[in-house]
Amino acid sequence: MRRLIPFLIAILIGLSACTPADESKYSCAKVEGTSQYRCSAVLTGLGATMGGQDISVSFIAYVTKKSSFDPLVELVRTETTRLNHLFDKYTAYDGLNNVKTINDKAGIEPVTVDQALIDLLLLAREWTTITQGTFDVSLGAVLDIWHDYRDDGRTKNENGQPGTVPTVEELTDAAQYTGWSFVEIDDVANTVYLTHERASLDLGGISKGYTTDLVSIELRKAGLTNFLLSFGGSSSVIQGEKPDGNNWIVGIRAPIRGNPWVELDKAYFQSDFTLSSSGDDQNYYYADNEVYYHHLIDPKTNFPADHGVRSVTVFIKDDAAIAEALSKALYILPLDEAYAFVTDYNTQHPEAELAAIWIVDNDQIPTGDYPMKTYTQGTSNGTLSDAPFTLIYTPNLQGKTNGY
Repeated sequence: MRRLIPFLIAILIGLSACTPADESKYSCAKVEGTSQYRCSAVLTGLGATMGGQDISVSFIAYVTKKSSFDPLVELVRTETTRLNHLFDKYTAYDGLNNVKTINDKAGIEPVTVDQALIDLLLLAREWTTITQGTFDVSLGAVLDIWHDYRDDGRTKNENGQPGTVPTVEELTDAAQYTGWSFVEIDDVANTVYLTHERASLDLGGISKGYTTDLVSIELRKAGLTNFLLSFGGSSSVIQGEKPDGNNWIVGIRAPIRGNPWVELDKAYFQSDFTLSSSGDDQNYYYADNEVYYHHLIDPKTNFPADHGVRSVTVFIKDDAAIAEALSKALYILPLDEAYAFVTDYNTQHPEAELAAIWIVDNDQIPTGDYPMKTYTQGTSNGTLSDAPFTLIYTPNLQGKTNGY
């Protein structure tokens, strides 16, 4: 089995009894002082990968009967796999028109697709406007180039060699075929047409969150009211309160390349929120100019964003798809612009309660009046480990974390 993508964030709910090596097993334990059980499972082999590595889904449900967890696990497995195949841009599946089909038919003909894909594209287009182009799934022609260089670079890195970097000319040429002017969506006929053969869609910046949203809707239809669903740890939905009244706890890890788990802070929420995290420490390669290149591309430069931020975690009382789009945008934007965006968004949408935590290296601490806390160490398996990072908080997180 391929190595699992580790969590960017951790929901601290006790998944130790569920091992990715044994998909069929899960754990159920009685919640003290209640009539409910907390059942947990980690599901793999669902058709989602990053850099050739399997992305797992973690599922926690509070149920009155342990036997009721089995059909819920099967629902999560079936629906997540179906949606992952639908949003896949790299693999074709018999009898299914997906993102790869749309890209393959670019400049040739419209493609009839499932309504879920139409809805996701419409949502993505809306959020391209809201984020002023910072988040943009129509950037596929540029992202395709970076994907190929990143894959080649990782292979070379594994063999002790540096990768190479695409030229400005190569990226500028591809950027001519990005933008929503190349995307025709017919919501009546359920078709999508890319009007130029070099145009391409890439839903990797929103599809995990959207999949989590749609599966969560099915869980609620099945009668489940208290649960957590986390796609790779980077997009998560929390529904309802814990039966024992305890908070849901989110661990914020240090963005250290090589994927060690070093926790810097914890955030606490009572109920009903979604979250997403984006960072430069998961999907990257080392190049021959002695620079690390990650996958979060700034549409303004066509290069990976480089504003000193190493990761950002977004919390919002809204859909996980929106949280995921925002985590990309708030990472790519310069910190002062990202911070102002959150303030403005909350003014216009106070019910959303948008909050964020940015992490920067300690030699990149920004100037400005930001609530922040500087660390030199974090916690790893109960022991202290070096982690020289500073966390920057939005004011509405005061009292909801250990550090602020």
